[in-house]
Amino acid sequence: MQLRSRVKRTVEDAGDMALPPHPHTPKKKVKPSVAVKGPEPLSDEELVGALQDREQYDQEFVKGIDHVLRIDPSLKDIISQSTFPHFKKAAEDADFRSGCFMALARGIIGQQVSGAAAKSILKRFIRIYHPDAPEDSGGLDFPSPQQVLDTSTDDLRSAGLSGRKTEYIKVLAEAFKNGTLSEEWLFKASDDDVVDALVDLKGIGPWSADMFLLFTLRRMDVFSVGDLGVQRGVANYIKQRPWVDQELKSVDWSVPMDGLHSPGKSAKAKARKPAKTPSQSKNGSSKWKVPEQKHMEYIANKFRPYRTVFQMVTWKLSSVDIAVLEDKKSTTDKYDYY
Repeated sequence: MQLRSRVKRTVEDAGDMALPPHPHTPKKKVKPSVAVKGPEPLSDEELVGALQDREQYDQEFVKGIDHVLRIDPSLKDIISQSTFPHFKKAAEDADFRSGCFMALARGIIGQQVSGAAAKSILKRFIRIYHPDAPEDSGGLDFPSPQQVLDTSTDDLRSAGLSGRKTEYIKVLAEAFKNGTLSEEWLFKASDDDVVDALVDLKGIGPWSADMFLLFTLRRMDVFSVGDLGVQRGVANYIKQRPWVDQELKSVDWSVPMDGLHSPGKSAKAKARKPAKTPSQSKNGSSKWKVPEQKHMEYIANKFRPYRTVFQMVTWKLSSVDIAVLEDKKSTTDKYDYY
């Protein structure tokens, strides 16, 4: 499948983006707590050595890693123990760097089913357009939006798609056909505009839009507060760093903080809610608590304009299998809110 030329988006060198401390206005006099000291800055040698095989990664991602470590040197260990295959240079032409229509359609197909089921449905869906191909053939071209629109509902459902998913894929195909969406526009548009346009379509929620920004468009400032893995990772991040917890307790939350939001400005885009987690279950047996949304956004804001890198690290802190997310085969909309 011939793709249009893509415009590579970069982030200006941001330097230290740590927010200035907000004034503390306690409601009553309290005994001052002992300040908890944060980590010492890394030396240039430590900074360069933190990311394994540094030269193999995309330059913008390396800049993001350096920025995150300058903001919080305590993340050095988790970063040095991790790999981020999606952001390696060799990934530029990998299958998951596919066309936008294909990436979004695969996301719809993978909603609310297991990885194995999604893989099976996807295979049967593609074979609709290659009826004469051998059963074990691979590398078949993904259908175009027009081909999907020309396919009957019964044929689509024969591949294992539900009635709703059939409708969603048709809506997506129509959006690409009529020009509401295009590969060129998606690669050039701002993060907010991309998310707002996507969540306006049936079948695509904020979580799916965020994953598209991160894995297909490779945007560097994505932070998904509605993702359970991010919530668990941020909870671990706070728990392991008492100076962060202390700072959150000192913030005057009555003071408005502009810019603290995940991508997207529409009402649908802002409908990111913390997923139901064990800490909110009836038996109350969970050992961790979901952080407040404002706390997650406040912490993530420190790492702008490289919140994507921080999000990747939070997934590592929560032991999320990122390869599953990259392959678009997870039960994606388990944490999606329409």
